[in-house]
Order: sequence, then structure tokens, then C-alpha cells
Amino acid sequence: MFTNIKLTAISMEDIFRPCVSPTGSNRRTVEDRLVGYWRDFLQDAGEGATVVTLEHLLIFATGKNRVPPLGLSPSPVLSFLHEEEGGGKFPIANTCGNELKIPIHPSFEMFKENMEFGILNAPNFGRA
Repeated sequence: MFTNIKLTAISMEDIFRPCVSPTGSNRRTVEDRLVGYWRDFLQDAGEGATVVTLEHLLIFATGKNRVPPLGLSPSPVLSFLHEEEGGGKFPIANTCGNELKIPIHPSFEMFKENMEFGILNAPNFGRA
């Protein structure tokens, strides 16, 4: 029997585990700030304060429109688009590896705007 797991900001935070640099590094400082932006973005998506829904995020990152009863395999990962690795202002997803790479921006407003644009304008978006 299929059970539909309701997506919430907290469940999405639990689904996508951040892959962060070592504590004390300059990269980790940036990543910690971005994790805060990510959590705020999830909260906005869950409350309808953005055009992107939690379902949109899940589809974009995994290609699935809901979490299967046995979970996602491989376990989804949240990583960061550091400038020295090619950077970019929009999110990138690897649906085979369940990896969501989020862009690094100096403000939450810029992060949110580019996340929305990148997700909603991705090729083949919404074909889950």
C-alpha cells in the first residue's frame, strides 16, 4: 500500500542533508550562511510565500513528485556551488544522484529570486 508522506519545511530539511566543508574553514562559514537561506526558503515554500512549492523542489532535485514509502535512494544531498568550482547563480540538480547544488549569494533575497527562477525555468521541469 502506498502512503503519501506530506512535505513540510521540516521534512524537506530532513530529506536533504547538507554536505559541508570542515568546521573552521572559510568555505564552511559561507555554507553555514547558505544553509540558513535554504531553511528560510523551505519555510517560505511551505507557507506559500514563494512561487516555488516544496513539491517543485522535490521534483527539481529528485525527479519525483513525492517521497516513496521506503524513502529516496540514494539519500538526497544538499551541496554548494562555490565560485572556485564554477559557481553559478542558479541551482543545479542531479536527479540520478539526488543531489541539489545551491548557489551562493550575499543576501537571502538574491538567493530566493535565483532559486525560484532556476527551478521554474529548468528544462523538462514538472515532468515527474
